[in-house]
Amino acid sequence: TSGNYTTPNAPVLMRFYRDAQGKGAVDTLKVYDDMAVSASGESIRRVLSAIQEAFPAKHYGMLISSHGSGWWPAGYGKSSERASARAIGNQYSGSGRSVTTQWVTVPELARAIPMHLDYMILDVCLAGAVEVAWELKDVADRLVVSPTEILTMGMGYSMLSWDMLAWDKP
Repeated sequence: TSGNYTTPNAPVLMRFYRDAQGKGAVDTLKVYDDMAVSASGESIRRVLSAIQEAFPAKHYGMLISSHGSGWWPAGYGKSSERASARAIGNQYSGSGRSVTTQWVTVPELARAIPMHLDYMILDVCLAGAVEVAWELKDVADRLVVSPTEILTMGMGYSMLSWDMLAWDKP
């Protein structure tokens, strides 16, 4: 991996919603200046617990858009990649040949989610394995994943997001 990932950027919690006139709106709720690593179960639990406290609800959903490694067989890929098998949500640090990657394993993600979800969308490569579904079976009622690599910028969020926000469970 090449590139410069030496400038840290604080994770940001944003709220996407429809205003009183039905127009899409976005608010920045919190900037986590003290969170150096967002790709960890601890960070995910911290943010989701804050959401649960600030926005108590009967129903929650989650969309994760990041990289994913799937459920690789033992010995597949480079040694630096093997540790990331069955992982998503990576975070890079460093630059050039000394770039390091931190991943959240699927079991770690499952343990980090403090509430039950109506749906979970993993817009990440190779998440459509039965092993991933098994790890998340008690977390969400519906799971949307791709069994293949996602070779574009991901799902069509400009259309999909607002349709999802209008969804009302009977």
